[in-house]
Amino acid sequence: MEATKRCPFCGKEILAVTVKCKHCGFDLTGDAPAKSDNSAAKGKDS
Repeated sequence: MEATKRCPFCGKEILAVTVKCKHCGFDLTGDAPAKSDNSAAKGKDS
């Protein structure tokens, strides 16, 4: 049996080696902003 963990964003069970949640798309590596964070794009073209 493979080791699992819970996604800190959506709470679904995923493989422990996962880098991106297949359920919500949350980046678990910490290298990129969260899926729902669009604050960096706001105001750029204003």
